[in-house]
Amino acid sequence: PWHSGVPIDIFIITTPLDRNQVSSLFCSVGAAYGNGSYFAVNSSYSQGYAKPDTRQHKRMYLAMVLVGDFTTGRAGMITPPTKSSSNATDLYDSVADNNANPTIFVVFNDIQAYPEYLITFA
Repeated sequence: PWHSGVPIDIFIITTPLDRNQVSSLFCSVGAAYGNGSYFAVNSSYSQGYAKPDTRQHKRMYLAMVLVGDFTTGRAGMITPPTKSSSNATDLYDSVADNNANPTIFVVFNDIQAYPEYLITFA
């Protein structure tokens, strides 16, 4: 079960080890649900995007992500949509691939994600 505003451990993919911020690492990979930072619920999904370095090591992060209230995303989004047509400033916090059983989340604000653990594997 997903709860609004609760941090969730989610696996994400990264590239070079020396990156500190999530902001530009994950934007628009496929971009099927918007031009934001993508996070997969299952590490197996993210593992497929990991590229090996010269020693054949791959890397991904386990991150804390605040998804809050979410709705289904779509290509071309640069912010989450509004919750209601009567209040243009009341936006969803993030978007997902599926509202009922999300496996991918997209956030549009860097402060919603914190990479906790760097996982290195072969």
